[in-house]
Amino acid sequence: MHLSSLFVIFFLILAVIGAGCTGTRAPASPIVPGVNASLSLFALAPHDLPAGFTLAESREKTFDDVGSLARNLGWDGGYGIRYVLPGPDPGNDTTVIQSIAVYPEENIPAIATMADGQDRAGFNQTVGNLTLQDLGANSHGFSVSVPPVPLSPDANRGITQPVAEIIFSKGRTFEVLRMSGPGTDASILQSLAARAYEKIP
Repeated sequence: MHLSSLFVIFFLILAVIGAGCTGTRAPASPIVPGVNASLSLFALAPHDLPAGFTLAESREKTFDDVGSLARNLGWDGGYGIRYVLPGPDPGNDTTVIQSIAVYPEENIPAIATMADGQDRAGFNQTVGNLTLQDLGANSHGFSVSVPPVPLSPDANRGITQPVAEIIFSKGRTFEVLRMSGPGTDASILQSLAARAYEKIP
């Protein structure tokens, strides 16, 4: 999955969150020149990844890249990066995608809970919880294994490879880390999440 596709999914999730929230929302803060660039410092570096992973894509998000609902939640910058471990055959790559966004701290607990629920709802397979430590109060994690024999042609809803995802935050910084593909390893993703968490001041 390309980084741009993940951003579309990620901000569609935020649109659902925004549609379901009630009460007063924090006003969107204007983007200050140079603030977004600093988010790249929170991104996983090539040396943080296991051997074989290479940088495939990275980019900053601008205010024009997000919808009005994300803006209403106080979106104040974003950055994304994607690493790929080539598989033996085309279409069998393993990817690690890190999405970073900045929101008012008071909005993040609801965003994290709803994003986790929406992401889990995208799978028909059994979703297992990941045990997370030292990733803050708003951390969530799950993994999805592909059953060896689908019960029906659409039982996997197009998901044919394992997936693991971890959501966490520190202060105003909200992150989603997702690993997918045949080499998906939840323990590796947990280590990457711990490293990413340490990078946030």
